[in-house]
This record gives sequence, structure tokens and C-alpha cells, in this order.
Amino acid sequence: MRKPGVLLPLLLEHFLKKPFTLLYPREEWPLPRGYRGMILWSDEACTGCRVCFTICSAKAIEMIEDPEKKPLEKGRVRKQIPVFYLDRCMRCSQCEESCPFDAIHLQGGVGLVGYIREKMRVPT
Repeated sequence: MRKPGVLLPLLLEHFLKKPFTLLYPREEWPLPRGYRGMILWSDEACTGCRVCFTICSAKAIEMIEDPEKKPLEKGRVRKQIPVFYLDRCMRCSQCEESCPFDAIHLQGGVGLVGYIREKMRVPT
């Protein structure tokens, strides 16, 4: 049988320390180097080639019809644009690495929280 009060020194040691948790969003926490957060998509660079859609294993990218029908080189027209669902994305950066036109970038930052699913899309 254990002696009573064995954990008392450990309890006192941790009781006097500063709490480990932060009061998010009032307190910002330091991000590790190379943290992949928010998805940035460049409308100017995107050609609608569907490579990002094909490579995404989480099915977080959907191709929709381009409402602007952006003209491309040689008389072609961009037919589709990607929509990124942030609630499905695993931040693996496969879309960023596979994009041949550098239209997708993952930037650091937190705040990927939302209550309305429709607002968790890029572009909105």
C-alpha cells in the first residue's frame, strides 16, 4: 500500500507554475517554423488545369464553373476554378507543391475556425 501524500510534492510543484494553456483568441501562441495554415489562391495565376483537384486526397478541392470565363493565352478560356474547403483540408501542401503555375500558397497563421460551413471556403 502506498503512503498517503506521495503525490503532494508533485501537486505543489505544478500548482505554483504558470498555466500551460493560453486564452485563445486573446493571447496569440507562437507558431512553429514552416507551419502551414491558411490557403491563399491567386486568381491571376490559376488556369483551371485541375492538377490540385486531382492530387487532393482529402477531397477538399472542388472545381466549379468560372463565372468570369477568364481569357488565357492562345485564345483559350478558363472554364473552371478551384474552391478549397478549409474544414476538410489536412494542410498537407500537396496542392501547393503540384501547382505548375504557383497559384496556391499555404501561409502561416491561425484562426481557421468558423461556425458557418459556407464561410470556410476559398474563394468565398
